Amino acid sequence: MVVEQQLERARLELLDMGLRSNPQLNYRSGSKALDIIDEQSAKIFEMLVEQENTLRFLPLPEAYQQKIADSEDEGSFFQTDDESELPPLDLYLEQKKGAARFTDKYLQTGLVPAKLDKALLKLETDE
Repeated sequence: MVVEQQLERARLELLDMGLRSNPQLNYRSGSKALDIIDEQSAKIFEMLVEQENTLRFLPLPEAYQQKIADSEDEGSFFQTDDESELPPLDLYLEQKKGAARFTDKYLQTGLVPAKLDKALLKLETDE
């Protein structure tokens, strides 16, 4: 009976659905994460696992970097406001690169180059 109780307790620990202790359920973008935008996870899996390719990170396109510089934002961008002459980032990337953006060896981020470098360095050095 003791073994069955231990197994049941272990099973419940594996099924922990609490948001506080389960980072897969409680994902928050922060210093220990890098948000990838406008990518398809199936294509990323195929390139990384099946094709064993290495991928690199792309900063925000220059047109959007200029908008951030003009607005003195914190260096990340995920959508434009309604008054902007730029389309939303996903539409912009679709117009500029088309479907090829999902099969290239780059992962798109929403960070300007300096912020991207800093975030990647922090991820590399933190364990």
